[in-house]
Amino acid sequence: MLCSTHPTIESTGLCHDCNRAICPKCATAGESPGISYCFRCAAAREAVAEHLSKFPANGQKNDSKSFWGPKNTLIFIVMPAVVLITVLLNLSVNPIKIPTFATDGKPSSSIAVVDKALRSYAADNMGRYPEKLSDLVGTKYLPREFRAENIREFVYEADRGYGGYRLKGGGMEFRGGNYK
Repeated sequence: MLCSTHPTIESTGLCHDCNRAICPKCATAGESPGISYCFRCAAAREAVAEHLSKFPANGQKNDSKSFWGPKNTLIFIVMPAVVLITVLLNLSVNPIKIPTFATDGKPSSSIAVVDKALRSYAADNMGRYPEKLSDLVGTKYLPREFRAENIREFVYEADRGYGGYRLKGGGMEFRGGNYK
């Protein structure tokens, strides 16, 4: 029988894994006496052995680098912790301000809330506006936090003839509907 790799040379045995005919030039000695492998099977066995050496067997400690080396520890534990601490410290110094209705008593900010309340009232009442601003206090049109003292500084005029209004306060003026 001729060697499967060298067709001009007589084979001296068979590969233990693939049963190909092998000659002394291409035969690689195996773990036990009398066992030989062809070049391909010997290379494959060496690659598998190298790969398996990276993993510990039977509870033995692995000498290769573990996943939690310095680089991965920095990326997956330290950096997220630093980001979280930074965010928490920033929130304690600069808390998030949730926008609320202007109940701070400043006419310049409160006038916009009252104007919106007047427009909503008119939309629900066929274009009619209230006689006085205090009619809106305690209704669905002004927020609960809005009190009568918040609207005392405003000048409100309902125009009955044209179905509009004028609202002045804090250096600002709003006109709604058909105010003339």
